[in-house]
Amino acid sequence: MNSENEKIEGGTSTKSDHSIICPQCKDPNPSNASFCKKCGSKLQQPEKANTQQNDPSVKQKATPPPPPIPPVTSQVKPPPPKPTYPKRDILVTNTETIVGKEIVEVLGLVQGNTVRAKHIGKDIVAQLKNIVGGEVTDYTRLFSEAREVAISRMIENAISVGAD
Repeated sequence: MNSENEKIEGGTSTKSDHSIICPQCKDPNPSNASFCKKCGSKLQQPEKANTQQNDPSVKQKATPPPPPIPPVTSQVKPPPPKPTYPKRDILVTNTETIVGKEIVEVLGLVQGNTVRAKHIGKDIVAQLKNIVGGEVTDYTRLFSEAREVAISRMIENAISVGAD
């Protein structure tokens, strides 16, 4: 036998096939072996991915991009959405007459109500500000939002009874 070939069980193999070294006995083993032929220890297979990455003849599979990172959400509650009036055009007034319009029928009283409250912490701050003096802007904003919601509900009530 020539020095390039070695006799192994079941045939011959070139030395280039002996690419796995046993971690226990340090004996060379064929690259396709799972266990050492000398001591029987489990062999660690060489990483094929690394050799394939360096080989330009091997076509590389594209790895998908990582999933997007979800946006950081604030713990603060978002403000309530602005009220939207019904799509139908309707005049809103608190008088008995409307200049330039003729009232042909009174359908009755319509109303829109809402009750709003602030967080207890903001209530305490508002009370302190009330003692010292000055505008409580949180309550001004709350009042404005409540009025808009009440008007929107009043329009819905008017449309439901047939007002125009």
